[in-house]
Amino acid sequence: MLSFYGVRREGSGIDIDEARFPARSRTWLHPGNHNHLRLTRIMDSLATLGLIDDARALQRCLLEDVARAAAGRITPRTLAFWRDVV
Repeated sequence: MLSFYGVRREGSGIDIDEARFPARSRTWLHPGNHNHLRLTRIMDSLATLGLIDDARALQRCLLEDVARAAAGRITPRTLAFWRDVV
């Protein structure tokens, strides 16, 4: 799933994959896309399964890296969901 979104695991963190992100983000990174809710569910599932560090790594990547790279393409409502899920 990380590859689909153009991000990758780096050690214990998750970061934008500079080689894949530009192409992959065109698929899912626009306001109201259903993948935004899917990412919320992924973080929630990771936390529920006890993988809180992974959930927080994805959350940090989305709220910091992806939100900065996609200014204006993620709604405030989505950002609030991502911020509150973990």
